[in-house]
Amino acid sequence: MGKIVGFEIDAMVDRLANQAVIPAIDETSLAMGLVAERVARVDTGEMARGWDVTLAKRYGMRVRGGIKNDVPHTIYQEYGTRTISPNNMTGQAIDAEAPGLPGRIRSRI
Repeated sequence: MGKIVGFEIDAMVDRLANQAVIPAIDETSLAMGLVAERVARVDTGEMARGWDVTLAKRYGMRVRGGIKNDVPHTIYQEYGTRTISPNNMTGQAIDAEAPGLPGRIRSRI
């Protein structure tokens, strides 16, 4: 019967994270930022230019990346108000790019 040693699993996870997962999340996050910028309503362009991409960071066994926008009025455009219909920019970005993440990971393994 075979024996699985913890450090061997950790080494494999580290290699896969560095070789495949982190670059794939970076690529996906960058693509999401472009989608969010494209679908943002444009008056002055401040909100469209305000998207920041967070590249992949490891938190223990988790790897996270994503997009955010700190322009104050973005939240009203994102979720809507009584007088503004929601634009759901982050949802559109996720719907457009997140399904491609598994393929991006597989292509790097």
